[in-house]
Amino acid sequence: EISDRLDLTVHLGELQDGMGAHIAQFDDSTHFAAGSRAKERHEAYCSALGKVLLASLSPCALDAFIQDSDFIALTPRTITDPDLLRAEIERVRASGFALDNEEAAPGMRSIAVPICDSDGRTVAAVSATDDAACMDEAQLHEAREALLGAALTIGQKIFRGMALLPV
Repeated sequence: EISDRLDLTVHLGELQDGMGAHIAQFDDSTHFAAGSRAKERHEAYCSALGKVLLASLSPCALDAFIQDSDFIALTPRTITDPDLLRAEIERVRASGFALDNEEAAPGMRSIAVPICDSDGRTVAAVSATDDAACMDEAQLHEAREALLGAALTIGQKIFRGMALLPV
């Protein structure tokens, strides 16, 4: 519904071996091709979906991820400094959503929110992607609200009594 209503590409994903794995994709966008498919895996450190999932890790697990990873700049905007990435993940934890501002691919902007189980643990994430030139602050806000509603609905259907909490 979000993909159709807002004309965005929507992904549902989870963290697999330190990568953001797309479980499903809904792409009704008439003007932007995100260039990804369901079942693909992408670097978690530079995608909105991946950052939300990294924010759900314990401090020790996040430290291990950062220490064990090589952060390669996929674009000039990709965060490759471990301290800057840690600060970005803390911002995601505090705000409850993540952004990808052309970090994973030039010309692409994404926003993601967590899907939580009944104990408030992040088990997956949902993101919306569009052409960076089209996804302004108003569209980001509208997409965030729609994603939060979808995450709540998904969580309630899977985990009865679930509460949506920030990561």
